[in-house]
Amino acid sequence: MKKVILSAAALMFGAFAFAQQNNSDIDQSGTSNVAEVKQSGNINDSDVFQQGGGENEAYATQSGVNNTSEIQQAGSQPFKVKNNLATIVQTGDNNISFARSQDGEFNVITTTSVGNDNNAYVKQIGSRNGSIIDQQGDNNVASSTVTFSNDNSSTILQTGNGNESRTAQRYGPIRGDGGNNTSTVTVNGNDNDAFTDQTGGNNKSTMKQDGNENLSDTDQVGDNNYAKTTQLENLSESFITQTGDGNSATVRQYANDSNMSDVDQIGNNNSANVDQFGGNNMSTILSTGNGNINVVDQGDQNISNQARSFDSTSSIIQLGNMNKGTVLQLGNSQISTVNQMGNMNTANVTQGN
Repeated sequence: MKKVILSAAALMFGAFAFAQQNNSDIDQSGTSNVAEVKQSGNINDSDVFQQGGGENEAYATQSGVNNTSEIQQAGSQPFKVKNNLATIVQTGDNNISFARSQDGEFNVITTTSVGNDNNAYVKQIGSRNGSIIDQQGDNNVASSTVTFSNDNSSTILQTGNGNESRTAQRYGPIRGDGGNNTSTVTVNGNDNDAFTDQTGGNNKSTMKQDGNENLSDTDQVGDNNYAKTTQLENLSESFITQTGDGNSATVRQYANDSNMSDVDQIGNNNSANVDQFGGNNMSTILSTGNGNINVVDQGDQNISNQARSFDSTSSIIQLGNMNKGTVLQLGNSQISTVNQMGNMNTANVTQGN
């Protein structure tokens, strides 16, 4: 049994349809698949291709001028492609959305673009993956890909103009291993970039950027890693790289512009917390080993007068296990360098002016 539902806007003929110049193509093979296309405006194009085990659903709604949407629910093993759901909504002009579920079942894709010249791309190879892209503004780009992995979740929410966010979730060392990764990106502002790459299983990445021209980049390779980045001003950069299992890194940069944080964790069960309250501060952490703990505060919002830090630099380099480095710098132009080699070393730095 085949179900095809086309709205009245997509079926009108004669002079009115010619004036609208919208185009819709639906190609289905299988059992109990559903496709619904609604288009209003001019020069919009919608393509739906469903081929699989059945009960796939595709919904596309476009209003405006020159929007393009494409939904593909098909794969190299068609009998495995079933019970997938893809929904695309575009309002405005010159928006592009692509949604594809391949070689899997029970995947869910939802993309919404309100504005002009936005681009949304989702591709999921696997089963039970979920992706949400919501863009409000102009010239935004969002991409979410899952490669041979199951039970992953990706959410990208962008409000503003010229933002770009990309998430990638892949299997572990052996194809089929891993999965259950979670990535959440929330952006409010203009010209921000956010990139997440997760390889393995049970990793979690959260990014929040409020402001303009910020960059967040998180790479996780392994299992059970956690990374959180919060940037609340402008022109700040955060880099988190985790290679191993059970690592945790939290970065918060706020109060002023142009802060930079770089956290690299190589090993297992390492912890890093960076809080930069001020402007033009730089923090670098390189932790190689297991069970290392690092805390860096440059500026401190909890102090009664909200002491900010400006132009300060902190560097921690560790090679070993169960080392601890703690840095608190208040005021301007503080510099701290901590190098630890061996095991169970402790370093505490407190500076201010």
